[in-house]
Amino acid sequence: MDRRQNAIAHFEGLIRDTDQVLPACSPTLKAELEAEREYYTLAIEALRTPQRTETQEALLRITQKPREF
Repeated sequence: MDRRQNAIAHFEGLIRDTDQVLPACSPTLKAELEAEREYYTLAIEALRTPQRTETQEALLRITQKPREF
């Protein structure tokens, strides 16, 4: 696994752990854990979304529109 996949797996584990302990928590702690869970979900989403540089975007546009000579 690469670093990105390791990070995703880590956050998924944190979400599972959070889901397991939520029923036993006080309302205050439950609210804090649910907020943290949202951050974990957002982190997973960001890690799964490929980020392209401007150069990569330009190269992608070039390869998608072949030029005729």
